[in-house]
Amino acid sequence: MANEIRVLEDQLYDADYQNRVLRDELERSRGQAVGPESSPNRARRERILNQSPPQVPDDARPTRPGADEILDLNSPSMREPTPRPTPDQTESSESETPAPAAGPGLPLPPAIGESPAPAAPIAPAEESPKTPDSAQPLVDPPNEDRPREGLGMPTEAIPAPQPTEPEGPLLELPPPAELIPPGEGELMDDQIIPGPPLPPDEDPESPPGKVKNPEDAKTMGFEPPTSAPLPIPDRLELHDGLSGGHQFDPDADIDGLFLIVTVVDAKGRLLSLENFDVDADLTVVVLDPNDDSEDARIGRWEFNPDQVRDMVRQSPIDGIHIPIAWRDRVPEGNDVMVHVRMAAAEEEMRCQGRVRLEQSVASANWLPRG
Repeated sequence: MANEIRVLEDQLYDADYQNRVLRDELERSRGQAVGPESSPNRARRERILNQSPPQVPDDARPTRPGADEILDLNSPSMREPTPRPTPDQTESSESETPAPAAGPGLPLPPAIGESPAPAAPIAPAEESPKTPDSAQPLVDPPNEDRPREGLGMPTEAIPAPQPTEPEGPLLELPPPAELIPPGEGELMDDQIIPGPPLPPDEDPESPPGKVKNPEDAKTMGFEPPTSAPLPIPDRLELHDGLSGGHQFDPDADIDGLFLIVTVVDAKGRLLSLENFDVDADLTVVVLDPNDDSEDARIGRWEFNPDQVRDMVRQSPIDGIHIPIAWRDRVPEGNDVMVHVRMAAAEEEMRCQGRVRLEQSVASANWLPRG
């Protein structure tokens, strides 16, 4: 219902606008064609314009649609407005029954000596029920896709453009021919030799299925990680702090020495003997610095390679831990001179140093293997 009312309002506004346009055009055309009007013509024109609209009987008046009625928007009465009387018709009616002019929109006064006709009683308009329970007719909603008439939209469908025929003769494709095998230069591999597959007589330079890499391609190689080369032993060193007197028996007298000999490289770094296979003889000579005689040697001790490997320790410091017990001669002073030599084949390493006879720190925790 609301959509229909909106359509009617749009049509009413459109008709009003068209009437105004037509009225302006009529006034303009008359002014251009007639030119300056005389006073009688102007008075007659004003009388015509000021004349009230003709009385329309109640039977001829258009009735408003009720709440229960359905408007037909496509009817001729809705699309074509009621024709208005032309000025010529108005002049003819005026000549027949002259009447005094009246103001715009006012009814003509009655003639003198005539009694006004009694007004017809106006029947009260039937009020339509506004209760929601009243039955309403079911009306299909307007189709939004269909163009509405009277709103300036085309009612006819736009014809689709027809395909035009191509100019010139049609090109016909040739019939399919037989497959043409590739030439010798088009094959990347060697020609296929008919017969059973046999292994090649010799290793071919380009075996079948080998992928040829482009010249600018870079190959990636894998090299296993190389471990750092082992340092090379350079010399022996006698540890002064951990070397000293040793007590083999539980009595209070010192009856030997405990020497710790370390192996270092050319840069003076201590080497771990676990990474080397020690296969050399070891010789230790102890001298008494307080003896002024020609024979100041206290003793000489020699160890074979197996004994040297047994004396290798990692605690308290990595090196060769050598226990020395006095034999026939005991030093008279509190210190001795020690000379150590390790020889293997044609190579040997030497070291020497002064060792005090006080009990060393390493000898307190030393125990022989077994």
